[in-house]
Amino acid sequence: MKTGSVLLLGIGGYLVVRYFGNLGVAVNTISFILKKVEIKAINNIVVTLTVQNVSNATLSVNSMAGDIFLNGIELASISDFTQRTVPGNSAIDVPINVRPAYGSLSQQITALLNGKTNMDFTIQGNANVNGLVFPFNLTQSY
Repeated sequence: MKTGSVLLLGIGGYLVVRYFGNLGVAVNTISFILKKVEIKAINNIVVTLTVQNVSNATLSVNSMAGDIFLNGIELASISDFTQRTVPGNSAIDVPINVRPAYGSLSQQITALLNGKTNMDFTIQGNANVNGLVFPFNLTQSY
């Protein structure tokens, strides 16, 4: 094998390891936390998720999608397709605007007016992090 071929193979191998090496970094180093749910108006809810990266490597959250439930009834679908970078050993907040369907919202308001004062939010979905899909299931009670 010629020296030029060995050099090209070496450079190619380095680039493959460099590119694909960070894909697996996310496996046990990223977590999602439901930080808060803000009801700004009857048809305007903002869900804020905190994305934590406990590795030394920078991770890219490419997209998130899922459903939000209030007291077990589906309130709306959520999605965020803005790529966000999470530096190593840090966390970022991701606000997501939610526009609930009126039918499910009216059921929830009726339940709250009939004495059910607890609001249990659940978000189930998936996130694309460094090209890998991570499921999340988050809950918060108010």
